[in-house]
Amino acid sequence: MGVSIEVETAPGENTVFTMRLSVWIGPEAQEEEVRQASGGRRGRVLIVEDDETVCNVLSDLLSSDNEVGSSISGEDGLAKLA
Repeated sequence: MGVSIEVETAPGENTVFTMRLSVWIGPEAQEEEVRQASGGRRGRVLIVEDDETVCNVLSDLLSSDNEVGSSISGEDGLAKLA
């Protein structure tokens, strides 16, 4: 599995994080599931963001292709992750 994180930042500017995550297909996956996963991939994403507006925007953007959960606190995010 591979993960990459790119960070673009400059003093006084917004910071942009770009995360690329690989899709894991377990040994129980059937051939058809593997074929489907290679095209229309669907993942599970947990957004932890203290700005509720930003959290909602990210959730809306990601929910068309992913199952999205969100939290506006780190503590709640860790609880949901568990």
